[in-house]
Amino acid sequence: WDAENWDSKEFVKFIKEKISESPLLSSTLKYLNKKLLPSSHRSVKSIEEFFGYSFAKKRLDAYFTSFADGATVRPLMLDGSPGIGKTELVLSYAENKKLPITLAYPDGLEENLTDLLSKLERIPNRNVLFFDDLNPEEINWHYFRQTVFGTAEYPNNVAMVLITNKQFHENVYSR
Repeated sequence: WDAENWDSKEFVKFIKEKISESPLLSSTLKYLNKKLLPSSHRSVKSIEEFFGYSFAKKRLDAYFTSFADGATVRPLMLDGSPGIGKTELVLSYAENKKLPITLAYPDGLEENLTDLLSKLERIPNRNVLFFDDLNPEEINWHYFRQTVFGTAEYPNNVAMVLITNKQFHENVYSR
């Protein structure tokens, strides 16, 4: 889906077809080089298969339920050690609520956030914009804090989730 040749009717048709083809696996897109491309992610285990994490599961359930029910939500940040299930939990909750997922890379966060959000706003259904494995050491924190948690205007149909295996910069948490 080229930024220059955006055909929203064709895109909406694609989204509807993907969702109807697979009710268990939400439609997945990938944002790369200013383009939204059809993509996929591996199927993940159901929420019931995760043991422990009661606090995280309560927070994620509240966040995704609220968003799926029509509420506007602020970006959600998760950090923790590698391999503990952050990505799997987010994908499981999105699938559980039948929310399409847009996988984005760090360039979409820093350089192209406005472009990406405007593309997602054109999609009629709600969307989880997912930045996984962010490296806090490579992010411009001034821009991040001012834009992602400051001036960026999020469409009502977008929930942004950001995950890192390291701790986010302390200035980000003050927003």
